[in-house]
Amino acid sequence: MILTKKMIGPRHHGRKMSLKAFEFAKVDERYVAELSRGYLVVSEVPNFAHARQAALIRKRIDHYDIENPGTIYEVLTSMECKLHIPEWESERHPDIAVYLTAPQGKKDRTLWRTWVPELVIEVVSESSRDRDYSQKRDE
Repeated sequence: MILTKKMIGPRHHGRKMSLKAFEFAKVDERYVAELSRGYLVVSEVPNFAHARQAALIRKRIDHYDIENPGTIYEVLTSMECKLHIPEWESERHPDIAVYLTAPQGKKDRTLWRTWVPELVIEVVSESSRDRDYSQKRDE
C-alpha cells in the first residue's frame, strides 16, 4: 500500500490502494490518477486531440445552458470534480460532468461522496478504449 503523504506518479501505476487512502492523496500535476477497483491508474494528461473533443462537447452543453437557463446547475471537468464509487473501490474523473441540482450539506472536499452528476461524458481515446468502454461504463 502507498502512503498518501507521497506524491502519486507513474511508478505507482497498478499498485493496490484503498478508496479511503486515495480520496485526498496528492498526485504529481504532470499526470492524471484514478482509482480503478482498488488499483491505481496513472496516465499522462490527455493529448490535444482529446482536449479539443472535450472542449467541443463542453461548448455545446454551455450553449444549451444559455438557451435553457436554470436547467443545469453546473458543468465541471475532470480536474474540477470526481466520482466517488465506494461499491467498486473506485474514484473517477470524468471529462465532463453535468449536475442538474446543487450539492446538499457540507461543501467541503467530501461533497463528492454524495453529489452525483446526472450526466457523465468520457471522450474515448484509442489508448484507453478498453478501459473506457468496459470498466468505466460499469462504474
